[in-house]
Amino acid sequence: MRKPQLINFFIWIITSGTISFCAFGQDSHLSQFFASPLYENPAFCGNFMGDIRVTGNLRRQWASVTVPYVTTAITYEQTALPNSFGLHIMNSRAGNGRFNALTINANFTNQFDLNTHNVLFVGLQGGFIQKGFDYLRLTWDNQYEKGSGGRINRGSDSGELFSRTSIYVPDISAGALWQHKDLSNRLNPSLGIAVFHINNPKESFLNIANKLPRKIHMHGALNVHLNRLMTINGSMIYMKQGNFSEFVFLLYDMYYLRDAKAFILSGISFRTTANKDAGIFHLGLKRKKFTYRLSYDVNVSTLNTLSKGRGAFEFSIQYIKSSIPRNFHKCPRL
Repeated sequence: MRKPQLINFFIWIITSGTISFCAFGQDSHLSQFFASPLYENPAFCGNFMGDIRVTGNLRRQWASVTVPYVTTAITYEQTALPNSFGLHIMNSRAGNGRFNALTINANFTNQFDLNTHNVLFVGLQGGFIQKGFDYLRLTWDNQYEKGSGGRINRGSDSGELFSRTSIYVPDISAGALWQHKDLSNRLNPSLGIAVFHINNPKESFLNIANKLPRKIHMHGALNVHLNRLMTINGSMIYMKQGNFSEFVFLLYDMYYLRDAKAFILSGISFRTTANKDAGIFHLGLKRKKFTYRLSYDVNVSTLNTLSKGRGAFEFSIQYIKSSIPRNFHKCPRL
């Protein structure tokens, strides 16, 4: 791709993300957005030190309030510089009706070396989304009977008509990422933008003109290498979909233990929507080819009265295979 074409493509990504937002629900979100790279930005595909990266995510939310919302994801990435290829699968299930959203997307990313230390990544993502629910598990106003103190009669007619209880729609997304990469430099910043559901697909169980609104991610990060053993990462991501938007601010610390040849990871982040939402605590361990992360959301929203601060557990595990052995003694880097 030539530079003029690349610039036009980048402008197209930004433009498509700022128009035609329609309110019809939002995607699932992860507190460990940085541990699900292709869900944060398709341009992150292949952006790691190695040949293959496999990531698994699990999030369980609102168990103290209602039927738990559960989100699982798995990501596979493979580098073949300057290109990278990936596959991202995410499934979310919520509520008594077992409303389920499954997304399967393939990913392609191209890397452009702007100069010695500045790199631009452009990524494309495409696949499909399947959504469905279990009609028989839901209850309706028409099924309420006043007799005997009031009860729900699941055998009575609900009065609801659905043309279908499962739908499939195509899904197209794109993103761009700029990074400054210099292992000899203490400061390495990055900026990125991604637009999901560019095709704005129609999704409805009632044959009406509801569309999945486009979602835009804008994010930035700064890695600060304090010394040979410690690195601090400060990052921010802004997400907007339909009438919903949120900011997440993250401060993450990585400390290398020489004797154990492992990194201890710890951090804190805060998520805010139109109002405050959650404070999040992070803890992790990276040793050899594996990275384990655990986080917990403390709910500080208006739902706090009911949830008593209990929010979500989230766990991720990541495996990186590299054909080039890394010497942690000389240059420990995450």
